[in-house]
Amino acid sequence: MVGGGDGKRWRPYLLTATYMALSGDKDIPKEVELAAIAVECFHKASLVHDNIQDNDSMRYGKKTVNALYGVPIAINVGDMLLGEGYRLLTGCNNMELLKVASEAHISLCKGQGMELEWSVSPRPLTMDFVLDIFCNKTVPAFDVSLIMGVICAGGDAILQVTLHNYSRALGIAYQLQDDLEDFETDGPLALRPSAVLAAVCEQHAADEDFISSLLQCDNPKTFLTLPKNKPYLEEALTRVRQMTEQYHREALDALHEITNTELKRLLFRVTKRILK
Repeated sequence: MVGGGDGKRWRPYLLTATYMALSGDKDIPKEVELAAIAVECFHKASLVHDNIQDNDSMRYGKKTVNALYGVPIAINVGDMLLGEGYRLLTGCNNMELLKVASEAHISLCKGQGMELEWSVSPRPLTMDFVLDIFCNKTVPAFDVSLIMGVICAGGDAILQVTLHNYSRALGIAYQLQDDLEDFETDGPLALRPSAVLAAVCEQHAADEDFISSLLQCDNPKTFLTLPKNKPYLEEALTRVRQMTEQYHREALDALHEITNTELKRLLFRVTKRILK
């Protein structure tokens, strides 16, 4: 099931590539392979559950599991993938991997909880609140792969700190980019915490009627592209583009602290691919 369908498989790739760059091994040991597959299981589970909680029927142009088979089956699929991920990690004989994975799992749930709580009672967004969601939901998806790759290669506490900083900047830039792309497509956009909406709320907080109308609409994209509101949207998009560039630079700056040339080259290439 994990190997089927589309997907970039960034997370297992990052884990195995990090291990190989640090260890110098040409072959992937069984323990590293298990850890890489586990990471992909966790990622796929998060997508399945996220689609259920957001009531999404499409992802990347294809119907979601909940749309195809119903919510009960989708919940079961997500739970099975989580269980399989943890089962695979037990075969690695390294409790540190389980610790990293479980902490990332908890962080993801915290970020999703913040988003769900806001959706129940929408209120003017702040950029700090949105970035906190990103740090809990998006950043660990990159961080856990890199850190587990380091652990598999023997561990390096200083390198782990550097990779935490890199992952934070990369994850935030990635999610900012994703929020921008929501306004570059023709499809509807559900009301949810996003950097673009946070920028709009912060820049026009004094216009209470405008903010109230924004937070009550079903499709903020339609509302913000109205002729009278479009200047507000363009202003917000410009700010988020600038933030994306800022965090992109921070991610690259973090890589300069890496002493392993192979790993540094790898992550420079990865950054270029992920942040188009």
